[in-house]
Amino acid sequence: MSAFVTKSICGGVGCAGVVGTGVYAATKYNEKAIVTVGDHLEKELKLKLISSLSKEASILKAQWGAEFSVDKEAAKKVIGEVTDNEGGNKLREWCERQLSMDIKDFKDLSNIKRWCVVGKNIDRLPKGKSALNSQSQQSDWETIYNSAENQKQENRKKLGLEDSKNDQNKDKDIQKIKSSCDSKKDEEFLASTKETSYDLFLNWCTKS
Repeated sequence: MSAFVTKSICGGVGCAGVVGTGVYAATKYNEKAIVTVGDHLEKELKLKLISSLSKEASILKAQWGAEFSVDKEAAKKVIGEVTDNEGGNKLREWCERQLSMDIKDFKDLSNIKRWCVVGKNIDRLPKGKSALNSQSQQSDWETIYNSAENQKQENRKKLGLEDSKNDQNKDKDIQKIKSSCDSKKDEEFLASTKETSYDLFLNWCTKS
C-alpha cells in the first residue's frame, strides 16, 4: 500500500488497524479460492482418492484397471468407447479432469464417487447383482451354498470352509458364509486384495 493511500485512509490515526484489515481481507480472499472436487471429497466428505493410494505406478495402474473392469459398460457411456486394455487409463484421465474442477460447478458427484475414490466391495457390484444380508431368505443362502462354483475345494478353502462339502455341516457352513459376507461387504475394493476379498464377496454373498 503506497504512503499516500495509507495516509489518506488512516487520517490522523495509527495505521496498524488498516494494515491488519488488509491482511484480514487477503486471508478472507484466499479462503474463498476455488475448492476443487478433489479437495471437497477428501476434506469435507473424508473419502480416499484412488490417486492417493500409492506412489507406485504399477499399483495405481492395477487399481484403475480393476475399477474399470467391474463397471466398464457404465463407464464407457461417460468416458467413451475404449478397449479393456485402455479402459483403466482413460478412467484415470477422466477422474483427474473432474477432480481438478471447481466444486460449485457440480450438482451430481455420483459418478465421481463411483469411479474416482476407493469404495467398498458392496459399492462395486456389477449391474444386475445384489448383496445378500441378514434379511435375505434362507433359500438364497442355500443356493449359494449348493452352487457348483462354491462346491469346488479351492473356493471353499478360500472362505475357510472344509475342503469338501458335507450336508451334515450345512447350517454351520451357511452361518460361516453369512459371517464372512457381513465382514467382506465393507472391505475396501482394492486390486491388491481383489482375489481374497472382492472375488469371494461376489461369489459367496451376491445373487442375480
